[in-house]
Amino acid sequence: MTTSSPFGRHGPHHLLTRLTRLAQRRPEKRFLLDDALRGRLEELATVAVRLTAETGDPLGVALAQRIEDDAAFPLMEKLMHLCDEPELLDSIPLSEVALTATRRCLEAQREKQTVSRDEELPRLAYLLNNFGLRSGDAGRHQEAVTALSEAVDCYRPLARRDPPAFQPRLAAALLNLATSLNELGRSEEAVGRSQEAVDCYRQLATDQPDDFLPHLALALNNLGVQLSELGRHDEALAACREAVELQRSQEGGDERRTTLANSLSNLSSRLGEVGLWDEAVAVIDEAIGHLRKLHAARPDVFAGNLASALNNQSIRLHTVGRHDKALATSREAVKLYREQAAIRFEAFASGLVRSLGNLSNSLRENGDDEEALSVASEAVEYCRPLRAAHPDAYLGDLAGNLNNLAAILNDLGKPEEALPVNQEAIAIRRRLARLQPDAFLPGLATSLNNLGIQHHDLGQLDDAVLAASEAVSIYRALSEKSPEAFSQDLGMGLTNLALWLRHLGDHETALSLSYEALAIYRRLAAKWPQAFQPHVAGTLQNIATCYKSLGRSQEAIETAYELVALCRVMAKNDPKAGAPVLKRKLDYLARLLEENGRKSEASTFIRELRNGF
Repeated sequence: MTTSSPFGRHGPHHLLTRLTRLAQRRPEKRFLLDDALRGRLEELATVAVRLTAETGDPLGVALAQRIEDDAAFPLMEKLMHLCDEPELLDSIPLSEVALTATRRCLEAQREKQTVSRDEELPRLAYLLNNFGLRSGDAGRHQEAVTALSEAVDCYRPLARRDPPAFQPRLAAALLNLATSLNELGRSEEAVGRSQEAVDCYRQLATDQPDDFLPHLALALNNLGVQLSELGRHDEALAACREAVELQRSQEGGDERRTTLANSLSNLSSRLGEVGLWDEAVAVIDEAIGHLRKLHAARPDVFAGNLASALNNQSIRLHTVGRHDKALATSREAVKLYREQAAIRFEAFASGLVRSLGNLSNSLRENGDDEEALSVASEAVEYCRPLRAAHPDAYLGDLAGNLNNLAAILNDLGKPEEALPVNQEAIAIRRRLARLQPDAFLPGLATSLNNLGIQHHDLGQLDDAVLAASEAVSIYRALSEKSPEAFSQDLGMGLTNLALWLRHLGDHETALSLSYEALAIYRRLAAKWPQAFQPHVAGTLQNIATCYKSLGRSQEAIETAYELVALCRVMAKNDPKAGAPVLKRKLDYLARLLEENGRKSEASTFIRELRNGF
């Protein structure tokens, strides 16, 4: 007599697949997955792991809970190694399963008392490193740092005793530790650990290049990210360039494409930080080309990578004036992060917060202040509890999103609401800038510039000048050190300071500052006309107005003629955006000519305006 299977004639894979699909459609039915796994882990665990990688949650959540409650040690060990297989290693739905199995194995290892610690050290180090890596992947970076620090301490004596066996493992643990330290905002410590990992891998790659050059490239890429956090942008760019060059020289399939794409995305950010914007756009475009192919094949694994790269691309596109494309790209990044954060919030919280901040900026640039306000408010709401739990990691994000929120409130005509929000951002950024000036002075200058705008809009001109003067002072120092990266910000700060000085009647100083801004914008417009010709035009009008206030009418008229000539070029190149600007500047020139008795010249432009130019 044949005994029937408890899973029916189709077997466990079919049953779990059907239950997973049902639970995805109807979350209230998730208990059926737990019931199916309860008491049957030995039989179902392997099938459930592979099915989780294929179908995603909620099967992974149910399986992790059953491992927590029911799994015996041999099964935990088996599942831990199964989740480490190459095709499953990066599966996001399996991350909680892998973390739980590894933690249970580590707990069991600590409880063993049968042999000495020295004999147990290699296995303990392995489990600590694995648990730290899995904790970091789940967004639990403090747990990760604790475990990885202990792993490094275990591997150091092992590497001294047997370098060929343990030097690579020490380097890997250092690299993992650096990543989690950086996520907690401890960038100085992270750079030290990453540099040590780079040095280890360079030494190993000298004798075994095929085995260790890929690891060296990864370590260099991480080092570049961490150097950037400290504001050491030239060193960061050099590290990321070397990482990409090494990865281009390697052969391989999807694994090589993944690491190359991530390194290209980081390289694009580093290029943007030093003002090499065209190259930054080209590099991020290449990265996204790779990641879209990877994401199409395995969305569960590559959604986060693609979202991060799209967020980066949006920033690069915005910088070169392609605002519509930047907005569409930013929306796609936020959508991907929302989907992932709904499943694994801790792992994707940081990316979601940053992508929301970027989306609010893109919406503001495209004139949608109401939606920008909603998105910026959401980013701040996420940041406050995250900052309370991880103050070092999210303090900078909180300040940045407060700054965005204040700017949008001001755009909506609410400077009295914007002012205290921005003052909170400035207080945070001052504190951070004292600790890490290279990393946080640019943000402080941005908030001070915005503070000046808010004081101006409240009629507090003396306070506006004080804030703008401090912002310009910071931007000058930054621009002297890295002109490509900060000259645009200096031009903006000079323009605002000149405007408010003019309102206070100091037209001579305003004129001098405006000419300094004009020189900056002319240089930028020669490279990126679409992005910076409008700034040249605005500065020319400011100069003409200063000349008029000083009674230097001829110079004011000459500057206005130059302004109109530039606006004709802009209207020809982009009629939709440029024509309204040209209309306003023609009207400005005509009125200026009439005021100075040159009515015949003025009538030419008045007729042009009447005829629709």
